[in-house]
Amino acid sequence: MHYSALKLFKSLIKRPAFILTFVCSLGNFAYAQDSFRDQLKVYDRDDIHSIHKKLYTKEGRHEFTLGLGGILNNDGYALTLGQYTYHLFENLGIEAAAGGLGFQFNGAKNKLYFFQSSIAFSPLYGKLSLFTWAVLNFDIYAIGGAGVVRYTGLKDGSSFMGNFGIGQRLFINEYLSVKLEFRDYIYNQNLPATNNSRILHNYSLMAGLSLFMPFRSNY
Repeated sequence: MHYSALKLFKSLIKRPAFILTFVCSLGNFAYAQDSFRDQLKVYDRDDIHSIHKKLYTKEGRHEFTLGLGGILNNDGYALTLGQYTYHLFENLGIEAAAGGLGFQFNGAKNKLYFFQSSIAFSPLYGKLSLFTWAVLNFDIYAIGGAGVVRYTGLKDGSSFMGNFGIGQRLFINEYLSVKLEFRDYIYNQNLPATNNSRILHNYSLMAGLSLFMPFRSNY
């Protein structure tokens, strides 16, 4: 059997067409390898970007948020918050109205009533894979603004209030998202039984549910 195969091979190599085909095949294989190496040189791994269609868009949409949270310092406050934001562009929104109520459970009966308007800038968005079975769309934003506050309790008064912070949206679908936010609410408080005042920083955490309207994104 080995002798028959050797005889067949010798007969083939005597034929010019077989030799030409074999040489061309080797040439094509070498060219494919060189072409692949050239592509790796041109398209470096750091330069290859993956772009996918976003599940959500915010431009031209209204966002209504209800949130719960708390102020972590100044003896602690529980917070209830309502927010309305209009998104002028995908990365820029105006929080035209944000109202909050803060109250304490420690017997001090201090309360905060505040109203704010802010600008939100969202430079980052992306997707997270959750245990390979779900993909979460998110964006990260910075926010800052100003308004007024009314405080009651040991000392009553009102003051200008500023705020700034960062937050993240986790999109459930095109019209619902979970909102996580940290803000510092800053205002000037009059001290009880004195004519002095102090600047108070109120570090707050908030978790809320947002509804976008219209319900569908305009791509």
